[in-house]
Amino acid sequence: MERPTKTTLVLFLGGVLLLAGFYVTLRELRTTLELQLADRFVQAVDQLGKENLELRLGGIYGLERIANRSEKFYGLSMDILATYVKEHARWRDHPASEAVQPTPKPAADVQAALTVLGRRQRTYRDGESHRLDLRKLDLRRANLDDAHLEGAILSGAHLEDATFNGAHLEEAILRDAHLERASFVGAHLEKAFFGGARMDGALLKEARLEQAYLNGTRLEGANLLGVDLKNVIGLDWEQLKTAKKDNRTRLPDYLRLPAPAPGAR
Repeated sequence: MERPTKTTLVLFLGGVLLLAGFYVTLRELRTTLELQLADRFVQAVDQLGKENLELRLGGIYGLERIANRSEKFYGLSMDILATYVKEHARWRDHPASEAVQPTPKPAADVQAALTVLGRRQRTYRDGESHRLDLRKLDLRRANLDDAHLEGAILSGAHLEDATFNGAHLEEAILRDAHLERASFVGAHLEKAFFGGARMDGALLKEARLEQAYLNGTRLEGANLLGVDLKNVIGLDWEQLKTAKKDNRTRLPDYLRLPAPAPGAR
């Protein structure tokens, strides 16, 4: 067996030192990047409290960029944005005189925060252990198209005229939510809870409603043309009286045609 030469040993030791130096440099670089992200995080949070709208928007999108780059700041950034929406979109009872006024849209910064929350990389039971809580907020006319709101809590929220086209609301809780005239075209509503919700005039074209809970849900004038309701839970004929339906609307097997009135032909 040949003994390693002096040159071989020198090369080997040089390689070890080079590799060690690489790891030290990598650790220092990682530390530097984390410090930079921490500084940007603090700056973004600070911007949320500014009076200037552009600065607030910069803070919102800044938190999104940080969350996408850092595991450490992901959860905290999303929690801060959810809190921001709660603080700036609280529902307040309005005088009767305002009832005839056009339904307002969310403020630009609130809509931006909702958009970021709706396209976050993780959702409930898929990287997140808790539900996104947006209950009892004023989100009328909000644009939530394609939003990822799986498992979100929207109970009691005012979402009149909001759009959820293509959105993911699987297992979401919308107890007593106001969803009048909301649009759910192509939305994923599987196992969503709509108990007591008001969906009068809502558009549900091509929505997926497998095992959705509809007990006590108001559907007056709701557009159910061609909608598959075969596997929903808690639906009754009283709810369907004034809903728009056709021969393509599939009803649950537990619903039977109402018995004809006495003497009717």
